[in-house]
Amino acid sequence: MHTAVSSTGTASIRLLWPFLALARRHGHGIERIVRERLNLTEAELDDPDTRVPQASLAQLLNDAIARSGERDLGLLAARF
Repeated sequence: MHTAVSSTGTASIRLLWPFLALARRHGHGIERIVRERLNLTEAELDDPDTRVPQASLAQLLNDAIARSGERDLGLLAARF
């Protein structure tokens, strides 16, 4: 008999870095907000080995798209 294991997928914090770079370029200091939403320290936000819950990262990015009104936010961030 197999027991179902519930696990939450994680994603690398590096996926968020292009969005942070884009925000910085446009004068938005959002690091504090991102750290609070993902419950990270400043060092963890800068650590390429940091993993965050995939659902939390997706929600953060969806919120960023909604707030910015830029539906192509991912394409803009990809330039970085």
